[in-house]
Amino acid sequence: MFPLVQGFLTKIYSRGEAIRPPAPLTFFRAFLGQLLGYTLTRMVLANSQGAYGAEAGLDEFIEIFLHGVLAEREPQGETK
Repeated sequence: MFPLVQGFLTKIYSRGEAIRPPAPLTFFRAFLGQLLGYTLTRMVLANSQGAYGAEAGLDEFIEIFLHGVLAEREPQGETK
């Protein structure tokens, strides 16, 4: 499995973005933790009588993760 992980991390870190954390393995562990946490809590809440509200999709969790990982920068042509 490590060659697949290494290929994934190479793609992420070669895109030219300022990635935090600088250590690719730390990034992967955090990303994997996010995915596992999403999956486990989804399974638990699916069987829970007390679950409430609309469930956020995996895309939303990935977006949250990436906005915490990518360094902030102003989009070209836009001002605040």
